[in-house]
Amino acid sequence: MNVKRELSPRTLLTAIGSEAIAWAGEPSSTTADDHEIIDFDHETTTHRERLALAVQTRDELGLENGDQVRIECGDCNDGTEDGIATIGVGLAERRGDVVGFEEATAERLAFIDDGGSMDDIVGAAASIEPYGPHPEYETRQDALDHTEYVEVLEDDGAAAELAVTAPHGTYLEYNTEKQADRVFDQTTAEAVEWTCVGYSDELGAFDRWHIMSADISPRSFPELDRIADRGFDHAVSFHGFSGWDCFDQDIVIGGGAPEQLKRDLEAEIESRTEFAVLVTGVDGDEATDHDCEQEPFPGTSTANFVNWLTADDASGLQVEQSPVVREDGNWEVIADAVVDVYERAI
Repeated sequence: MNVKRELSPRTLLTAIGSEAIAWAGEPSSTTADDHEIIDFDHETTTHRERLALAVQTRDELGLENGDQVRIECGDCNDGTEDGIATIGVGLAERRGDVVGFEEATAERLAFIDDGGSMDDIVGAAASIEPYGPHPEYETRQDALDHTEYVEVLEDDGAAAELAVTAPHGTYLEYNTEKQADRVFDQTTAEAVEWTCVGYSDELGAFDRWHIMSADISPRSFPELDRIADRGFDHAVSFHGFSGWDCFDQDIVIGGGAPEQLKRDLEAEIESRTEFAVLVTGVDGDEATDHDCEQEPFPGTSTANFVNWLTADDASGLQVEQSPVVREDGNWEVIADAVVDVYERAI
């Protein structure tokens, strides 16, 4: 049995919504390759990175709830670039040619302008492709040359001590892929490196390519799928954040990793920098050292890929960093701190 697929992001999505929900409607006039956009409001698609897809289309494409697709709408807003979204739920009944989402998703993909509404695009035709990262490109240079989103795996086929990852590199959360490179190059552990990089011309790369860590499906990321069942002793993911005003810290250390490992990294960073660190997913007073309604970036869900990459499906380390931390001269220090922590832990 493929254990990681049982614990993949689909587990979370199935838990919050049914495999398929009914959608009653008349057959549309779109072609077999097009999917009529509908205004769709459901608990599984409230996030701006999710959509609902007709069960017929989903099944024909060999997809499941929780997988990623490419969506493009040539009739929306004078035409747009394609972007990635997660299938939150399937739509049953007669309609085999509809795709539904909320206004936030339409705004994210620039299908409507700020101030626009779903009424502007309901009935328009969108195309769907069954992949996340581009299947024909293999290198970061390919991503740059074609303004695309590409995953890259460095793996000897056997290393299982440490997985070093950055799913949102380059224009999404800049310099995080460089941090993964640096850790992978410097560690003495038997390690693999999995990174994704993305570029864009018109629509911002973050809006176009970003998928939440707890939604990343190995079925849609084939290079990640190659290591999904390796059962690593440790895994770390580098991320970036901006625009939060409910906490003051520059770095948030989360994930399902043991508290001691998080504390070791906190101490290592604070010994080398002046950056304030928030450790999440722990008990005690520090767990409330913020003004957010919910704890920021806990990363503890078993659906988070950095957790299910580990042998117990729960022990990944997630490092979130503000823009200043990811500037040249700073990101290297954080990467080196991660190296030293794992040198002692492994």
